[in-house]
Amino acid sequence: MKQLLTLLLLIPSLLFAGEPPKELSMPTDVGKVVITSNDCSQPNSHGFGYDAYATEHKNGAVVTHKGCWMKRGDIVYIWFYDESPPVVASYKDFYFKPEINI
Repeated sequence: MKQLLTLLLLIPSLLFAGEPPKELSMPTDVGKVVITSNDCSQPNSHGFGYDAYATEHKNGAVVTHKGCWMKRGDIVYIWFYDESPPVVASYKDFYFKPEINI
């Protein structure tokens, strides 16, 4: 009975929740790291299924580092294939949140 009541209370919020965000971001001290819902644009056999990128502010310009991401458990792995050599970074999933534009 308790589970049914909880479900009934959640239904209105689920109906009006809208579309999930296309991007989730994590601020850093030099920019941000972003994971997207777009398919990975770089073919790979490692399981990195979705596009990602990181930005940094350098000499007055924004530099973008391209990558792809996957999630295992509560860890997000981002393969920055555009770096030389390519690098994989890992982050806890709870750091990624929808950006709030005020």
